[in-house]
Amino acid sequence: MRWFRRRSTPPLPRAPREVAEVRAAHLHVHTAESLVVLTTSPAALREAGEALTAGAAVRLSCGDGRPVTLFEGDTSPALDPDEGWLIPLPRQAREFVCGLPAEPGAWEVPGTNVGVVAE
Repeated sequence: MRWFRRRSTPPLPRAPREVAEVRAAHLHVHTAESLVVLTTSPAALREAGEALTAGAAVRLSCGDGRPVTLFEGDTSPALDPDEGWLIPLPRQAREFVCGLPAEPGAWEVPGTNVGVVAE
């Protein structure tokens, strides 16, 4: 019997201590198989992109719904019961999100299992 086993799943992301707050007109996250899909307004997506460009972590929120935190990292997205959705983005993915147009559309973020919908 093996007492010590190698961890087969990647570690869960940790919420960043400092975040830029962005209030969204609407915010919804759902999963489609292994894909985590973030739906929000083009204006909120633009504000989040500006904060990510400045190197800050971003917490999107809307009313009493679960917040979504986008930040630098290489682990998989996770739903934290206290913090809401934690979505780490590698450098290339952050650059992609920062470059999204502030108009309605849908994109799959390369190198991650994250999709973004602006409507």
